[in-house]
Parts: sequence; structure tokens; C-alpha cells
Amino acid sequence: MPDELSGYWYSRFVFERGLAFIYLIAFVCAANQFVPLLGERGLLPVSTFTRTVPFRASPSLFYLGSQDSVLRLTAWIGVALSLLALSGMPQRLGTIWAAATWASSRLLLTAGSPRCARPGNHARPAR
Repeated sequence: MPDELSGYWYSRFVFERGLAFIYLIAFVCAANQFVPLLGERGLLPVSTFTRTVPFRASPSLFYLGSQDSVLRLTAWIGVALSLLALSGMPQRLGTIWAAATWASSRLLLTAGSPRCARPGNHARPAR
């Protein structure tokens, strides 16, 4: 069985590095755009989102703190984790690093969901 699976190492290598590269692009974009869009003085502040949408409807780290510095720090941690994944270290150290990259992306996406930003919209199904 291990001999059969060893032939897939190249596909796994390309897939993991490609996914890490996509995460890197997404986190760099978030680092540049998150504060102007969802910061304290942004178009749709995260503080407004956390006041109107219950935590159970959209769990996010930003319920604990939604200052601009927290938003920037989260995005740059995501950049660092993406670079780590791009280097291949998580594959040698275990899957906890890949899970951390995915979790940090989830933290940004749940706070930036405009569909959930108005009261009552969080209960409606997506169309």
C-alpha cells in the first residue's frame, strides 16, 4: 500500500503549495484592505457587525476586540502562516500549522460578511 501512495507525492506537493499561495494572496489583500473596509473608521466597521450579529450566528475573534491593530495583526499572522505553509514546514511538523492558517482565514471571513451585517439578515438562507 505505501508503494502505491508514494506516486502521488508530486500531486500533493503542487496542491499544498498552490493552496498556500492562494492563502498568501488572500491575506496580503486582507492586510491592505481590511482596515479601510472594516476598521474602526471603515465603510462597515466590525464593531457595528459585532453589535448587531450574535456570536452564535457568526463566530469570530473580533467579538473580543475590533481595534484596527487587532485587524492588522490577524491579517499579518495569516501572511506568516501562509509563508510557512508555502515553505513546506507544516508537512514536516504536522497538520496543526495548516489548521492554524485555515482558522485564521475563517476569522477574517466571518467578520467581513456583509450579508450578516444588518439585523435579521443572519437568519435568512443564502440565495
